[in-house]
Amino acid sequence: MLKAFKEGADAVFVGGCAPGQCGYIDGNLKAEKRIKFAKEILDKIGFGGERLEIFWIPASESKLFAERAKEMYERAKKLGPNPIKLRRQQGATAH
Repeated sequence: MLKAFKEGADAVFVGGCAPGQCGYIDGNLKAEKRIKFAKEILDKIGFGGERLEIFWIPASESKLFAERAKEMYERAKKLGPNPIKLRRQQGATAH
C-alpha cells in the first residue's frame, strides 16, 4: 500500500473479510492493525492518513465492493492529488 502511494496513487483501500469470517483466521485483524499504524505514520509525515482505508467486504458482495471503491474515489477527489505526485510534477516544470 505504501508503494502505491510512492508510485503516485491518490488513495488506497484494502478490502478484507469481516472479523470472525476470515478463512485466514486472523489475517484480517493483522491487516487492520497494519493499516491503523500506516495511517498514523501518514498523518505524522503530513501525507494524510485519510488517504488509506480498510473495508470489510465479503467476497460475495460485489455491490458493496463497488460502493466502497466509489467512496474512496470521492474521498481521493476531495483530498486532491498525492503530495508526492505533486512534488514530482512541480519539479518537472521547474526545469
